[in-house]
Formats: sequence, structure tokens, C-alpha cells
Amino acid sequence: LTRLSTLAYDSNSTFLSFPFTTLTDMSDNPVVPLDNETAEPVRMYTADTTDPNIERFDLNMNNGVLTFYFTETVRVSTFNPFQITLSSSSNTSDLGEESYQLTGGVVQKEDSDIVTLELTWRDLNEIKRLRLLATSDNNTYLLATNRTVQDMNANPLIPFEDGLGMRVGVFTSDTTPPDVLNTTLDMDSGLLIVWFSETVNLDTFSTNMDHITFYNS
Repeated sequence: LTRLSTLAYDSNSTFLSFPFTTLTDMSDNPVVPLDNETAEPVRMYTADTTDPNIERFDLNMNNGVLTFYFTETVRVSTFNPFQITLSSSSNTSDLGEESYQLTGGVVQKEDSDIVTLELTWRDLNEIKRLRLLATSDNNTYLLATNRTVQDMNANPLIPFEDGLGMRVGVFTSDTTPPDVLNTTLDMDSGLLIVWFSETVNLDTFSTNMDHITFYNS
């Protein structure tokens, strides 16, 4: 109901109708129906003033998608990824903690109580570069301000502030092998540059010539 922006948002947009099959009295006489022309206007209307909350969030490090489960339908046009930070603990001041504030992303188009956010390529790879962040469900926490999103009545999100971060629900590890996207070789300087599809661990990079082969075609 809250997903329909032109229905039940005030007393002038709230009417009741039903067919005769809705109910009967104790003698099995059907109720007098209310059709669209005789619909009954609401007599007492109480607006939605309850702030939306995040019940759970999931993170898939394979496809870079964050999924948020809200307590009610939110207006996705108000969703602001800049207000979201991923942290390795519920408190960013913890010793050895790593965190990353998102810089963007693609949000689904339809208003819903379940919202997906596709991380930017840069954000996903910056998160992968931080070795203590988002490698398991034990080091994946969400911080979000009250400016992250609004519900259909412009009520702001209940924030998850520093020290009260929410732990990830379902965490999907990165199991996708890195791929070579492009290479350049400068024969004057002897410099080989390799572009990968994702952040790679330089500690594992082998310069052993047995592992690198050049071809003429």
C-alpha cells in the first residue's frame, strides 16, 4: 500500500470499496456493496510518521551488489550511496579497523522494501584492496546516516551510527578469478603494464619468466 504514491497519503486519497461477497450478517445476508461511485471516504486518517529502518543487509563480493531489507517501502529516488560506509567492525575507532565510504552506485528503479545497490567498479576494488574489510561475515559492518534514504512519506532512515554498525546478514565471498583486460610493453624502458579485471595481491605476483610468456601472434 505504501508503495503506491497516490493512494492513502492523506484523507483525500483514501476511500473504501468492496463487493457484496466480502461478508454476511449472522443470517447469511450479504453486505451492501460499495463500488467506485459509492466508495466510503476515510473518517479518521493518521499519516505515516514512522521512520524506516534497515532490518538486514547482504553483500555479494562476486557481483558487487549490496541488498538492503527495510521495515517498509522506501523511495529509491532518495537513496544516497554517499551516506553509506562499510567497516570491518561496528566501531571505526577500534584498533586495526578498516572502513570505506561509498562514492556512488546504481540503485534499482522501483520503490520497494528490498533495495539493491550495485557498487561502482572503483568502490568494489577499493574495498577488495583493504585486506581486513569485507572478506567474511566477521568483518563486514554497515554504517548509514539518516540521509541515506526516505520512505514514501519523506520520513528519514533510522541511522546506524559509528559504534552501532550492523553486521552483514548473508555474505558471499569473492570466488571470481581475476582476468587480464589489457597489457602494454615499452621496449625502450623494459616496462610491462598489465590491467586486471579486479584488484590483485601483489605479494602473490611472480616475475619468474617461467610464468610469463610472450607470443608473436
